Amino acid sequence: LTDCKVKEIKKNNQNLEVLVFTIDGEEKKLETEKVLLAAGRVPELGNIDVQRARNKS
Repeated sequence: LTDCKVKEIKKNNQNLEVLVFTIDGEEKKLETEKVLLAAGRVPELGNIDVQRARNKS
Protein backbone atom coordinates (compact mmCIF):
# COMPACT_ATOMS: atom_id res chain seq x y z
CA LEU A 1 0.00 0.00 0.00
CA THR A 2 1.63 3.27 -1.12
CA ASP A 3 0.67 6.94 -1.45
CA CYS A 4 -1.36 6.93 1.77
CA LYS A 5 -1.73 9.38 4.59
CA VAL A 6 -1.55 7.79 8.02
CA LYS A 7 -4.17 9.13 10.38
CA GLU A 8 -3.55 6.91 13.39
CA ILE A 9 -1.45 4.01 14.68
CA LYS A 10 -2.61 2.08 17.76
CA LYS A 11 -1.02 -0.81 19.62
CA ASN A 12 -3.46 -3.76 19.63
CA ASN A 13 -2.11 -6.71 21.67
CA GLN A 14 0.91 -7.93 19.68
CA ASN A 15 -0.02 -6.05 16.49
CA LEU A 16 -0.46 -2.50 15.27
CA GLU A 17 -3.74 -1.11 13.98
CA VAL A 18 -3.12 1.51 11.29
CA LEU A 19 -5.80 3.85 9.98
CA VAL A 20 -4.91 5.33 6.58
CA PHE A 21 -6.45 7.42 3.83
CA THR A 22 -5.70 6.25 0.28
CA ILE A 23 -4.93 8.59 -2.60
CA ASP A 24 -8.63 8.26 -3.58
CA GLY A 25 -9.68 9.49 -0.12
CA GLU A 26 -10.87 6.05 1.00
CA GLU A 27 -10.33 5.21 4.68
CA LYS A 28 -8.75 1.80 5.36
CA LYS A 29 -7.90 0.02 8.60
CA LEU A 30 -4.93 -2.35 8.52
CA GLU A 31 -3.54 -4.74 11.11
CA THR A 32 0.17 -5.43 10.95
CA GLU A 33 3.20 -6.47 12.99
CA LYS A 34 5.48 -3.67 11.79
CA VAL A 35 5.26 -0.30 10.03
CA LEU A 36 7.81 1.00 7.52
CA LEU A 37 7.92 4.74 7.06
CA ALA A 38 9.83 5.90 4.00
CA ALA A 39 10.12 9.24 2.27
CA GLY A 40 11.34 9.72 -1.27
CA ARG A 41 12.74 12.78 -2.91
CA VAL A 42 12.46 14.29 -6.34
CA PRO A 43 15.86 14.81 -7.98
CA GLU A 44 16.89 18.35 -8.91
CA LEU A 45 17.70 18.02 -12.61
CA GLY A 46 16.99 21.58 -13.74
CA ASN A 47 20.66 22.55 -14.19
CA ILE A 48 21.82 19.27 -15.73
CA ASP A 49 22.03 18.88 -19.50
CA VAL A 50 21.04 15.21 -19.76
CA GLN A 51 21.45 15.01 -23.55
CA ARG A 52 24.98 16.40 -23.34
CA ALA A 53 25.90 13.93 -20.58
CA ARG A 54 24.65 10.99 -22.69
CA ASN A 55 26.82 12.00 -25.66
CA LYS A 56 29.99 11.94 -23.53
CA SER A 57 29.59 8.34 -22.40
